[in-house]
Amino acid sequence: MSSSTASKKRKRSPSPAGLQVKSSDLDTNLGPRLASFPAIEPAEETPFGVYGSTGDGELLAGETTRVEFEGREHPGSSQYLVALYDKRTHSLRVRRAPLHVLDRRVKRLKSLASAAVTGADAGFQQARVELGTAFGTKKAQAAIRAAARNKVDVGAMRGVADHLQARIEVQTKALPTKEEAVHIAEEGRLVPPFDLNATKPEDAYPLNGMIPDAEFSALNASVKKLQDAKTPRERHMLLPHRPVGWLTYMVDALFAAPHLNKVSLKITWYVAALLAFRRVAQGAKGAKDRAALYEALPGLPKVVVDGMAARFMETGRDGQLQLTPAMETKHSTWTLALMLRADGATADTALVAQTMNNAPVPKVQMWFRSLGCQIGAPPTGRKVAEGAGDVKWATLKVPLEFPKIRAKPNQRR
Repeated sequence: MSSSTASKKRKRSPSPAGLQVKSSDLDTNLGPRLASFPAIEPAEETPFGVYGSTGDGELLAGETTRVEFEGREHPGSSQYLVALYDKRTHSLRVRRAPLHVLDRRVKRLKSLASAAVTGADAGFQQARVELGTAFGTKKAQAAIRAAARNKVDVGAMRGVADHLQARIEVQTKALPTKEEAVHIAEEGRLVPPFDLNATKPEDAYPLNGMIPDAEFSALNASVKKLQDAKTPRERHMLLPHRPVGWLTYMVDALFAAPHLNKVSLKITWYVAALLAFRRVAQGAKGAKDRAALYEALPGLPKVVVDGMAARFMETGRDGQLQLTPAMETKHSTWTLALMLRADGATADTALVAQTMNNAPVPKVQMWFRSLGCQIGAPPTGRKVAEGAGDVKWATLKVPLEFPKIRAKPNQRR
C-alpha cells in the first residue's frame, strides 16, 4: 500500500543538463523595457517606441488618440534584468531592461498652454514693476503686491501634479454616483412616500404612509356619525370642512353605491380634515402652536392634529409653528394623493380646484403631474356633468414617472 502511494507522488523534474547562461550585448537598443505608469495606464494595444541610446537617457514614448505618454531612463537608477529560457537550446539569456517612469499629457490641453514670455517682454514687465513700486500710487503698489502674491509657480507645481490627482480621486470616492443622486432627488420631492416598483395605482402611494395607523384608527368615531346620518345634508354638515366640490361629490357617490366603501369614506373625512387644518394654520392670523390648533379644530382628534402639525408645519425662529410655502405645496400634493386613493386613482381637476379654495386649474394640474399623473380626457365609464365643457381629468399611472426638473437659464440683471 505504501509503495503504490509513493509511486503516485509527483517527482521533481531534474534540472536541464548543460544549461548555458548568456548575457546579451548591453549596448544594443534591442530588447525589453520596463514601464511604470503612476496615474493612468494606457490600453494594451497602445504602440510605444524607443528613441535615443541606452545609457544616455533614452526616451520611451507612445500615444493614443487623446493622451501622450513619455518617460526617460535616468542614469544611476536601479538596474533590472530580464531572463529568457530557451527549452530548445537549454540556454538562459539575460538582458538588461531599463526602467522608464512615464508621464502623461492630454493633447487637447496642449493648445491651452500659455505662451512663453520672451526676454524683451520679461524685461519690460520687470521694469514696469520696479517703476510702479518706486513711484506709483498706493493703489498701484497694492495691485503690484497682490499680483505677486497670486502668481503661480508652474515649475513648482509639476512635481505635485500626480499627487494632487491621486488625492482628488480619493476624495471624490465619497461623492454619490449618478444613480444615487437621482435617488436623493426623488426622495426630496414634496410628495407622500411612494413606491416606484408598484404595479397597481392604489399601491403607488401606500395608505399608511399618508395616514399613519394611529390617526386612521382615531377616525372611527367621527366616521360612525357620518354613517348614522339619514340625509345627504346631515352627512355634509358632519364633515370638518365646508361641503364643496370633490367632498360633496365623493360623500354622495359613496352612499349611493350598493356597498359602502368604509376605507374610502375614512379617507374622504381625512381629506376634509386636511382642508380644515390648512384653513386654520394658513395666513398671518393662523394658529401658531398646538394649543391654538386644538382650540380651532375641536372636531379633530388630537392625534390627528399632532400628526398634521408635524408633517405640514415648521418651527420658526420665534418658536412658533408656521405653514411655509414649501409645506403648503406638500400639503396640497398630500391632499390630492388621498383624493386619488379614495376614487380609483382618477380625479376631475376642475372639481378638485373648486375644493382647494378655488385654486387655478393649471396649478392643480401641475400638482397632479408632480404626483406622476397624466392629464387628459375622462376615463372610460366616468360620468361628466352636462355642459361641463372641455373637462380634464388626472389619472395616476404606474410605474411612477415624475416630471424632470428643468434647469433655469441664468438671467442677467
